[in-house]
Amino acid sequence: DQVETMADKIRRAEQSFKPRTLGEVARSYPPVEWLWPGWLPRGMLSLLAGEPGTGKSHWTLDLVRVLMRGGSWPDGQTCTAHGATVWVEGEGIAQEINERALALGLDVENIYITTAPDGEILNLLEKAWQDEVVNLVATVKPQLIVVDSLSTITDKGQDRSEQVTPLLLWLVGLARWSGAAVLLIHHLRKGNS
Repeated sequence: DQVETMADKIRRAEQSFKPRTLGEVARSYPPVEWLWPGWLPRGMLSLLAGEPGTGKSHWTLDLVRVLMRGGSWPDGQTCTAHGATVWVEGEGIAQEINERALALGLDVENIYITTAPDGEILNLLEKAWQDEVVNLVATVKPQLIVVDSLSTITDKGQDRSEQVTPLLLWLVGLARWSGAAVLLIHHLRKGNS
């Protein structure tokens, strides 16, 4: 009886289920637009990951420099975009970001930042912080939104998918809504973990 029941279920599924192809799904979305062609898509979330101390934030500031001044992206392509950057500073080192930006000759008055007061965490899973970021992005209309870093923008942890999925979904929504390229910086753990 169980074999017959399974066979009936399979027949019904074959008759009613219409699989979708990648082409069908792709036609339902607009083509990808690029801030940095091939590397930073607009309206999407990108991840820059590396071990602590390898220069992720500094390298990202160099991207901001190209966006502000023009010139070439790191791969030699000409930057055709120009505009502001929003920096979501979860690490509590705004003064260090400022020093690095000044060392690169950046106009720090055109980098808009949100950061938590001393002793607090900038928790992007809390509505108040989400609202602050949305208001900043709506006002500035940046080309690039930098979120530095995954390990410091939530108190839920990052060891399991259920801890980070709500945050990543919110960042994807922010990217789609704003049309900006969103770059999330992540520190890989050292050692064998």
